[in-house]
Amino acid sequence: MKRVVLILLLLIPLTLSATEFSWNGMFRTRTGDYTEYHWYNVGAENPDTQNMSDYMMRLFTNIGFSDSLKAVWGIEVDGIWGDEDQNRDEINVETKHLYMDFTPDFADMLTVRIGLQPYKDPFGSAIFDEDAVGLFLLPKFESFNLKAGWLQFHNQDISEDRDDNLFVIEGSKDFESFTLGAAFLYDMGYMDPNILSHAMHEMIMVFPFEYDNMWLGFFGKYHTDTMEAGGHFVYNSCKYAENFMISAEDSTGFFAYLYGKYNLTEKMNVKLHFGYTPAIDYDSDDYTYFTAIKPQTNLYGLEYFFYGPVFDRATMLNTYGDWLGQTVLALNINYSFLYLNAGMIKGNFDNYFTDEKEFGKEIDLGFNYPVTDGLTLSGVYALFMPGQFMEDFYGYNETAHEMAFKLEYKF
Repeated sequence: MKRVVLILLLLIPLTLSATEFSWNGMFRTRTGDYTEYHWYNVGAENPDTQNMSDYMMRLFTNIGFSDSLKAVWGIEVDGIWGDEDQNRDEINVETKHLYMDFTPDFADMLTVRIGLQPYKDPFGSAIFDEDAVGLFLLPKFESFNLKAGWLQFHNQDISEDRDDNLFVIEGSKDFESFTLGAAFLYDMGYMDPNILSHAMHEMIMVFPFEYDNMWLGFFGKYHTDTMEAGGHFVYNSCKYAENFMISAEDSTGFFAYLYGKYNLTEKMNVKLHFGYTPAIDYDSDDYTYFTAIKPQTNLYGLEYFFYGPVFDRATMLNTYGDWLGQTVLALNINYSFLYLNAGMIKGNFDNYFTDEKEFGKEIDLGFNYPVTDGLTLSGVYALFMPGQFMEDFYGYNETAHEMAFKLEYKF
């Protein structure tokens, strides 16, 4: 509570000079019973299950000072029912957004955004989808869209000898019936291993001194009144400097994605997805796999295996940086407020401990029902049926499940 009061006191001088206020946000509570989302658990005999309920509220205050200056302040309160610390504000209350947009007098076509702000990449959030402190330039052109910026995750002078910066430039052009675009992302990081030496017995990853990640990709969409089709291709390279444990291997990879959607009637539509990421060839020195920063992808609509619309958790297999690679084929059928999802996921590896590559299949039955204006009740029952790869890995192939419900109000 003290933290909220302090922030309010700091904002009072700003709000006194403001001329316009507006608010938007959301509140949701949800509950679910599911097989725990862990690599070692899915497919195992008598897998661990969990029943959890949580809540979250986001409130965004939009403060307008003039036509060329505004600020956005967003707070988030969340917690898990039954958690003994759920009423401690230093855990549950956080600043979600705190940024300012302004247009300089000498460039009325340019908006500058500075502060704690959201950013998600145009590749279905497969690389980054989070809030971070930074600076973005948002120019306005009649013929195309452009944005460029910098986000800083860590500063080595104040963050225990750790540094991490993401640079972004992306642009797109809208035509009458289609959109084309491209984006370039560059992540430059540094970590001093001395800050981790005391916890090495708990670590399972190798942290390099320095690393550079680069993504270059293209995306597009074509649409008519009855159909839509699109996709993207993003190439990734990851280079490491000298490592304090072993020499880290440079890698390259890509993420290819295609989709098609067709509206059968006003209430019914069908959408088909295809996605591919490569895997390492263990018989060669070519390290080929896709690396991401904070992937939050839910492109395929599969609730259990990927991040779903009801519970935003997923198995460890969802990380596109996984060396085993993935091929995903998924189908979504929507009728009014009801939907059905079905998908198949397999690995793209060679020369692993088994020749079997099928991770498994999934089927979801769910609904998104509008209770009243702004209030939606969602529910899903998902089954993930491990494939032969999981059975060879564990010796078992127990079906994983999820039954979840969410009540969400947006205003």
